[in-house]
Order: sequence, then structure tokens, then C-alpha cells
Amino acid sequence: MPKELTNKQQAFVDAIENSTNKQTYNNALESAREAGYKGNNRTLASVGSENLTKPNIILARQAIRAKKQARVEHNYETAITELNQVIANLTTQALAGKIPANRALIAAMAEKNNITGLHSQTIRHRDEPVPERSEAEQQALAETAHDFKLKLAQG
Repeated sequence: MPKELTNKQQAFVDAIENSTNKQTYNNALESAREAGYKGNNRTLASVGSENLTKPNIILARQAIRAKKQARVEHNYETAITELNQVIANLTTQALAGKIPANRALIAAMAEKNNITGLHSQTIRHRDEPVPERSEAEQQALAETAHDFKLKLAQG
């Protein structure tokens, strides 16, 4: 069982995973410097590299990444739920004649852009790539858009 992190190791993990400084984020040398390790660049690079191989540091980084991923998944599910509610509400209003159908469509598409923009911002944690949507997610979004278009055409 890996031992607990020292204060410097915890500071290193925080710097390499959570730093808002682009030079430090995911940079072992700069993270070692920020964590308080002493030495020249060669020494700090060596310390940082060594830290990245320690089991307790690996586990701490994995835990941070798992928490980030859980937040991303929660935010994405919330955004999709809100998008579906907005589209349903606007479709109902358009079909009831409360607002013109084209205004409802424009409002729904604007909301979709807001929510999918939120999704991209939430997932993009600094320089990490944006994961692809699964086939099921793409299909669900396509079906929602298709149903919305059908309802508008009927109204």
C-alpha cells in the first residue's frame, strides 16, 4: 500500500494537476519548482521525473483526474437534460401559437449552442483534448433535433 504524500509531494501533485499557470500545469520541472524543491533546472527535472514514477503520486494524480471526469460527466448530463427541457418547452409554445415557430427554433438553437459550448468549456481542462461523443450520445442528439424539426413542421 502506497504511503501518504509528503507536503512537498502534495504540492507537486497540486501544481502538476491543478495549476492555473500554463508553464506549471503538466510540467514536472516547473511543478517541482512550484512545490518548493530546490536546485537547478537539471535537478528539478530529475526530481519531477522521479516523482511521476512514485506509486503514491500516481494514485493521487489518478484520484484528481477521476474527480475531474466525474464533474465533466455530471455537467454534460445536466446540460443535455436542460437542452431537452428547453426544446420541449419552446416546441410546446410554438405549437400552441404563443410564439412563432421560427422564433422558437432560433431560441432553441441558441440554447443548444450555449449548452454545447458549456460542455466544451467544461471538458477542456487546459490543454487536454475534448473527448469524442459516443455513438449513442450522437444518436440521441440527432433524434432530439429530428423530433424538434417534425414538431415545428406540423405546427
